[in-house]
Amino acid sequence: MKNENCKMKIISGKMRKIILIIGIGINLIAAYNTDFLILGQGGRGTGMGSAFSSIADDGFGPYWNPAGAVLVSHPTFSIANNSYFGLFKDFVFVLNHPIDEHLSGTVSVLYYTTSPIEEYPVSDTINGGNPLGYFNYSNVLIIGNCAYKRGNFSFGSNLSMQRQKMLGYMGFGVQMDFGMIYQGIVNIGASGFGILRNSIRWSEQSDYREPLERYFKAGVSKSFTLGKDKFLPSFDILYSYKFYPQFGLEYNLKDVFQVRVGYNSLLSYTFGAGISFWKMRIDYSLIFSGIGPINRINLVYIKRQNDT
Repeated sequence: MKNENCKMKIISGKMRKIILIIGIGINLIAAYNTDFLILGQGGRGTGMGSAFSSIADDGFGPYWNPAGAVLVSHPTFSIANNSYFGLFKDFVFVLNHPIDEHLSGTVSVLYYTTSPIEEYPVSDTINGGNPLGYFNYSNVLIIGNCAYKRGNFSFGSNLSMQRQKMLGYMGFGVQMDFGMIYQGIVNIGASGFGILRNSIRWSEQSDYREPLERYFKAGVSKSFTLGKDKFLPSFDILYSYKFYPQFGLEYNLKDVFQVRVGYNSLLSYTFGAGISFWKMRIDYSLIFSGIGPINRINLVYIKRQNDT
């Protein structure tokens, strides 16, 4: 990859804007690796400004806090489709299965791809400043999670394996994430992603190693009721080269309809909604940004104990 990067300038107009934002400290997309996971997965958490590390109790829990998976009391199957700025998209599948009241296992597969990206020469005078062609980037990420609950404390870890493909090169890498959640008068969560990590090793042609992103989250939340209505405010601090506060609030009407708002200082304000019916829940979130909107929609199927 180093040799290829010396030859090519692979940044289109919109991509330049994203790289500019990274340059001022918002480590969102970075060099085409899995740094986009810093926003989390699932419409519920992202609708709450990504302030979800002390909650993490739905099928997408391992993406927020590896300890959250054990808080899912029934087997669940979750799917999601996400669009980033009209440039990137991903598809996520998550299967969570409690083994007993103390232990759970989760497997997730994520496929991430970009729209065609213009490939430019280093000098704008070459080829008249026109693109030499186009290329795509793709990433397949597989996550295995194990979480354990003891009293008010939950602990969990992820083992992530990924395969990246760009400009004819293949890259492979692994990393480990850890997290804990305490449930008491208030819920407290802390997690670290990429704590034990390997770099992405690209194909032998380039022999380039790309480091994986490392970031940390800590947060608190407290649910309360007013009549039949439930409220869940939350607050997180994300650390990735600098500190980013995140705020969220969920309003739950009779466990059927949910409205969510939040603020994620990585980007801007967030909005979300959810509806629960039969054995399913559908969540949607919209994240605003100066580049363009991020839309997320997911479906969660919950298998109850009396299901056959």
